[in-house]
Amino acid sequence: MATGRQPHNPRWDERMAGSGPPPDDPTPVEAMEWRLTTPEGKDFYGQRKATVETVFWIIKQVLGLRQFSLRGLRKVAGE
Repeated sequence: MATGRQPHNPRWDERMAGSGPPPDDPTPVEAMEWRLTTPEGKDFYGQRKATVETVFWIIKQVLGLRQFSLRGLRKVAGE
């Protein structure tokens, strides 16, 4: 479940901060946000970089979806 975008390169004290106690009566998004701040959640979500997202990159690269065939904004919009 997506919880929103996270900023790149957070400060060291933000990276090292603990997850704290779970929220009381959380919504599903709040529960997922808290779960991803725990050490187990960070490790589990970090595995996506090695397993899922790499596959999508390879597929897009092989199919040629990283570049356009035509030049110019009007032609690219039509492509």
